[in-house]
Amino acid sequence: MKNKIIILISLFSIGLFTIAKAQIAIGKTIITNSSVLLEFGSDPKGIRLNPVEDVTLMTASAGTIAFDEITGSFRYYNGTGWSVADAGGVTGGNPTNTDTNTKGVIIGASASSVQGAVILEASNKALVLPKVSNALVIASPPKGLIVYDMALKAVQVYNGTSWVAY
Repeated sequence: MKNKIIILISLFSIGLFTIAKAQIAIGKTIITNSSVLLEFGSDPKGIRLNPVEDVTLMTASAGTIAFDEITGSFRYYNGTGWSVADAGGVTGGNPTNTDTNTKGVIIGASASSVQGAVILEASNKALVLPKVSNALVIASPPKGLIVYDMALKAVQVYNGTSWVAY
């Protein structure tokens, strides 16, 4: 009986480890790229970065991206500082950095040392942004929407008034 319990616990642990390392598809049923943790379908949609009141007040890890409410700009943290803000974005609205939950959804591992809403943990896989033929095909995009524009071959972020290419 003891051996059966140990075997069941081992199988359960292997199952949990497999689930924790899983790849995720959104808007599609099959992962087509083995080098990604999170893959999106072909619908002209993006990922919305909900505005953060002031990114400089966040506890950030290298690779953190956010839509800064103070500057109306998409910004990223390189491990030592935040990127320079782009002018022209819409400021004000609904700040969201008051969330007391320090861990969000972790994909690719069972735990993480960093904070965030969605944390991708992998040394050999990446996030592939939703791809659109042209960001202008998205009707009424919300401030903070991020996509990969295939026509421009650039990451595009909607700042509330226009698309900004990176």
